[in-house]
Amino acid sequence: MLNSSSISDKGLQRDNNEDCYLSLPEKNFWAVADGMGGHEGGEIASAIVKNTLSTINHDPRDIEKLILKAHQN
Repeated sequence: MLNSSSISDKGLQRDNNEDCYLSLPEKNFWAVADGMGGHEGGEIASAIVKNTLSTINHDPRDIEKLILKAHQN
């Protein structure tokens, strides 16, 4: 099994961190959703992407389908 770790930082300009990351080593899948700091709802958008991608299966074609699904939310 591959060991991995993730960290995200709000940086110097923001009061909160809007980024999300997803680590699924059992599926060989890692993703970062950038919250686009400064834009309203950035933390919500990145959470939607993370939650939607977390349902990925082993088929790489699922990535495109899940990203399109995340855009519908």
